[in-house]
Amino acid sequence: MGMWTRGIAGVAGVAVGLAVLATGPAGGSWGALALRENGPLGRLIDGARHEPAPTDREIVIERIVPASRSDCWALWTTGEGVGRFLTRHNSVELGIGAPYEIYFNMEAPKGERGSEDCRILSYLPERMLSFEWNAPPHFPEVRQKRSRVVILFEDVAEGTRVRLNHVGFGEGEQWDGVYDYFSRAWPTVMDRFSGSFEG
Repeated sequence: MGMWTRGIAGVAGVAVGLAVLATGPAGGSWGALALRENGPLGRLIDGARHEPAPTDREIVIERIVPASRSDCWALWTTGEGVGRFLTRHNSVELGIGAPYEIYFNMEAPKGERGSEDCRILSYLPERMLSFEWNAPPHFPEVRQKRSRVVILFEDVAEGTRVRLNHVGFGEGEQWDGVYDYFSRAWPTVMDRFSGSFEG
C-alpha cells in the first residue's frame, strides 16, 4: 500500500472543543471545524508542528460497516485494533497528547518508519477521534509538519458509518504531492478497515 483510554477530564478547553465537535457545525465541514486554530483546540496546534495557514483542501472517505460503534472505535484507538487492519507495528495510546504512531516500514531508519511523533488531539469515546498525521519520508520538505485526521462514528441501520476527514494541508508542490498521495491511500485503508469485519 505504501502509506505510510484515559478520558478528557481536566482539560477544560479541549472538553469545550469536543462538545462543539459532538454537535457539529451548521452546514459546515467537520474537518474545517477541527483545524480552527483560534478555538479551544488551538493550544494543541502550533506553527512549528502544523501549517500556520492551511488550505481548505480536505479528503473525505466514509464506509458503513456491519459492526457496533464500540467495535469500530476499538479498531482505531488500540494497538491491537490498528494491528487488525493496518500493521501490528504501532504505538497507539488513547489520551489527549498520547502517541498515535503507526509504522509501515520497520526496515527504515528511525524517524522514517511511519507516523512517528504524531499524537492524539481530541476524542469523544465511540463518537470522534482526532489525531495528527505526517507526510511520507519522500516528501522531506513537509515531513516535519503535521496535518490532522478526524474520524467520526455514527450509528446507522446497517451498523456504523465511519467517516474520515484529512485536513491541514499547506500550499506548494510537495503539499500537492502529499494531498494526492493520501487521496489514493486513505480509500485503501478504509477498505481494509471495513474488510476486517467481513466473515
